[in-house]
Amino acid sequence: MAILQNINENRKTKRFDVAVPAQVTSFEFSELVRVHDLSRGGCRISCEGSLPLDKIVHLELYIPKLIQNNRKSKGLMKCGMISGKIAFCSQWQLGGIKQYGIQFLSGPMEFHGIPKIIREIQQNTERYYPAIRWVA
Repeated sequence: MAILQNINENRKTKRFDVAVPAQVTSFEFSELVRVHDLSRGGCRISCEGSLPLDKIVHLELYIPKLIQNNRKSKGLMKCGMISGKIAFCSQWQLGGIKQYGIQFLSGPMEFHGIPKIIREIQQNTERYYPAIRWVA
């Protein structure tokens, strides 16, 4: 069994392994997707639809209410829209699911859900080793 690890991580912002639902929209496209590899600079999504490179899209993540409301409520809520452009595309061999890299046009503000997710992951990473995957 081989374990692959990218030793030369040349990204500006650290990526975090997540599985978060989100809505991606553009002028003629709207689809519920799954977000992976979330960072302050962008994310990777998986979806069935087709998006061209450099296409501007709007992404709205659904995060657990417990992050937003100090762990008092359950369920998911929208965390605010952020815009980005499609930076890469790849396709899985089975099922025609595509993966897209989205580069955010600007960093998310501190009140946005993305920094809240990242803070939650960092707090859990300090408590759990190996780090757990964050799933909404």
